[in-house]
Amino acid sequence: MDMFLRRWEVNVVTGQMAARGDLQSLKWTTESYLPGEFLTEVVAQASANGHVDILQWMWENHHEVGYWGGIELCGAIRNCHFRMVEWLQTHVAFRLECAQHVIEQAAASGSLKIVKWLYESFGVALDDAAKIAALNCEWKVIRWILGHGKRADLNAAFRCDDIYVSAAKSGNIDTLELLSEHGFPGDPMVILDNAISGGHLHIVKWLYEEKGVTDVGVGFINAARMGHLEILKYLSDERPHSWLIVLLLTLLLPLDILKWCSDFDFTCTKQAMDAAARGRAPCM
Repeated sequence: MDMFLRRWEVNVVTGQMAARGDLQSLKWTTESYLPGEFLTEVVAQASANGHVDILQWMWENHHEVGYWGGIELCGAIRNCHFRMVEWLQTHVAFRLECAQHVIEQAAASGSLKIVKWLYESFGVALDDAAKIAALNCEWKVIRWILGHGKRADLNAAFRCDDIYVSAAKSGNIDTLELLSEHGFPGDPMVILDNAISGGHLHIVKWLYEEKGVTDVGVGFINAARMGHLEILKYLSDERPHSWLIVLLLTLLLPLDILKWCSDFDFTCTKQAMDAAARGRAPCM
């Protein structure tokens, strides 16, 4: 067999062994089949699957043929193998170039302890970590970053629409209030529309009444499509738009919203009901 093919085969097989925790087979392959061969997959696969015994054996017996240095932490964090994370932190000399990848995974998984450790030990940037934490609704990580990050990181975070939008969409008003102390990036109508789409009336009211975000945009349409009747009622009370009922009634809307719309005595009702009769809405 070609030597390069044989090495590839050994790395694939030993990686699979490490992933399933098969220490006995791994020992034989490493020590008898192709001794001394550098193993590119074992450390990462054992870490991602929580097999501390395999890493302990590799560390004590074949440290020189394993790929160590920190990136293996990502798999352990992602799969919530906390004992593995602690083992790696204790034994492995973490490489700075891996830190940014690992802190992003820690932020995505809500591992605030790891985020703190990486930031305090290596001074890694937090702006990307803040964005990733927001997209994964890890609000404790976001709040810690906002309270402890460097000014450059915070400025970048405050300019990131995704953080505000994610908080609005998930209904996290505490984080939104904290962020709003620094204003809103871009058009706040986008934040309002996402709060409407998520059905979060308390955020809609807060944005409308306390922050002066009164441009609803497509909020009526989103509220109607998603079946958020209470939000639709609130928006209608605040900013009545009789012409919009025609559009609402031509959509595939929940029946309770169609009934609510039909209670209004608008001159456009006949046209809207005609549209519904043609199959554009489930009210007939």
